Order: sequence, then structure tokens, then C-alpha cells
Amino acid sequence: MRNVLARALVTAAPASAATAAALMLLGRKESRGALTPLNASSHWLYGDHVGRKRSADLAHTGVGLATHHLAIMFWSLALETALGDKKKTLPELALAGALTAASAAAFDYLVVPRRLSPGWELALTRKAMTGAFAAMALGLAAGAAAARMRR
Repeated sequence: MRNVLARALVTAAPASAATAAALMLLGRKESRGALTPLNASSHWLYGDHVGRKRSADLAHTGVGLATHHLAIMFWSLALETALGDKKKTLPELALAGALTAASAAAFDYLVVPRRLSPGWELALTRKAMTGAFAAMALGLAAGAAAARMRR
């Protein structure tokens, strides 16, 4: 279990960064503001109005980033548990990243109560949200590859 946790920490870093960067780029591309999708992730605490908040502050952006990173840590742990200790090829890691991101999207938007969703729908179109989950898939795959290079 200790190895899984260590790999999950390594996997989460690039996955969180890639997804956050994609959210910022997509928010800006859709003229909603680069920080709006990250602020929207604090909606579980502050309500849906944060999906319109464009500026940075610790209460909304800080909570949104922390929430985002903790969620990515959860999915990284799920990914690393599923992958196990066996050596994996890059295509296997890419597939695992894609399946994990798809599972996250389905779980976050079909299973959990809306208040506990990432909140991206408050700030982005569905097309942009798909892009964010694609970035998550790539980040998870890259992180899992990095975790395996660390050995």
C-alpha cells in the first residue's frame, strides 16, 4: 500500500497541473476568465454563484485549487491501485489514464450529488469540460509514467 501511495503522489502532480492549466486556458478561450473554472470548484462551499467569479482570492481560488488537487489525488490513487506494481507500457498507461478520466467524469457528473461535482459546468461549456477531462487523462498517464521511472 505504501508503494501505491507514493506512486499516487507522483502521478497526481502532473495530472493536477495539466488539468488546472487546461481549465485556465479553456476558461480564457471561452471568454469567461482564466480563473473562473478553478473558482467554480469551490461551489461546494460557497454556492453556484462562484461559477461567475473571475478574479483570484484565497477563499475561492485557493479553495477551488485545493479541492481540485484533492480530487486529482483521489483519482490518482484509484489509477495506481488499478495499475499495481507490474511494469506497464506507455500505451497501457495512456489507456489507463483515459479510462480513469472517463470514470471521473461519469462519477462526478452522474453519481455524486451536484454540490459535490467539480463545478466546471458553472464556468465552461460541455465541449470545454471534455477538453479538461482529456487533459486530466494525459496528465494521469504522464504522471503514472513518471512514477514508474522513479523506481
